[in-house]
Amino acid sequence: MAEKTHRTMDDFAQACGVSRPTLSKYFDDPASVKPA
Repeated sequence: MAEKTHRTMDDFAQACGVSRPTLSKYFDDPASVKPA
């Protein structure tokens, strides 16, 4: 089975079900993002 790769932050955010700004915020400071 081929591994799926995400070429952009937008692709990764969409796969995770969050917005790109939220994903970026999480990578900068995980504690600053509210749990779902």
